[in-house]
Amino acid sequence: MSKYDHVMNRRGILLCSSALLTALGAGCLGSNQTAETSESATDAVREYFAALEDGDRQRANQYAHPEGDYYIEADDHPFLTTQNLSITETETVDMETAVRSKFADPDEEQIKGVVEKETAAIENLQETHDFTGYQYVRHDATSDGLTFNSVYLLFEDDNWLIWLIPTFHLGR
Repeated sequence: MSKYDHVMNRRGILLCSSALLTALGAGCLGSNQTAETSESATDAVREYFAALEDGDRQRANQYAHPEGDYYIEADDHPFLTTQNLSITETETVDMETAVRSKFADPDEEQIKGVVEKETAAIENLQETHDFTGYQYVRHDATSDGLTFNSVYLLFEDDNWLIWLIPTFHLGR
């Protein structure tokens, strides 16, 4: 089993129903580098994907939290080989919309339960990492002829950093 098998399994889900994201926090850059900052959560998503399209792991990681699922550790990571990637629209969405996007045909009780779990998970992450705020960003994108839309959770620290919706793994 390759160390990227879990990423490749998740990649199909991420590309076709969710997607690929990440960034470096303060103090994680080399001493001669300056972190790029994003004005908004939607800017962070656009910049992350632009860095992926350029194959620039270091720049992409400036928009992803090191403990999140979109932080890229190695230069040969599959996310860096994405071809013809373009983001056509980004917008912030509320938590219920973000959660609802993860289910094909959810019932209201299911959504309510996941929103409660999502709220608790976000509160825990905010307390653990001392994030000042959070937003969900939805985007439309195309890559290699595939069209997909995804929702990402971003936390605000000194910069907007991409994470993963904590409840994404529910039901697996």
